[in-house]
Amino acid sequence: MAQPRGPVDILGVTTRTNSSADRYCASEACPVPLIEVGKTYERVARDEHTFESYHPACFGEEFGERRLYGD
Repeated sequence: MAQPRGPVDILGVTTRTNSSADRYCASEACPVPLIEVGKTYERVARDEHTFESYHPACFGEEFGERRLYGD
């Protein structure tokens, strides 16, 4: 069983609604990587030039609770 994770050092995270037909979850453990149009996802900024998309559940597995990163 995976241990809960705490905050990691990222530039920022925003919750968005997907409008792209070709957006995929960056989690290697994601069972269904395609993020469906109209579904919410977490957009993670690793730095000013590197962005990743995650399903909300995958974000929690990778980074810990979303509330730890602000609104």
